[in-house]
Amino acid sequence: MTVMAYDYDYDAQRADDERQNHLACHVAEYVCHPRHDAEFAAALYSATIAEFEAKEWGDYPPEGHGYPREER
Repeated sequence: MTVMAYDYDYDAQRADDERQNHLACHVAEYVCHPRHDAEFAAALYSATIAEFEAKEWGDYPPEGHGYPREER
């Protein structure tokens, strides 16, 4: 059995996923607010979806960048 070595930083990736989820919840709250700025909400929502899809396809983080780390 061959074990493949991945260069992922799982703790940093998990922290980034939690931040992404937290941000998505705030975006959803903002979009549902009756007085939201529709153009800003659309841009914010699109950026959130684009980042999520990039993660799903393995194109995230961008080349040369790492996952953000929690300050300890």
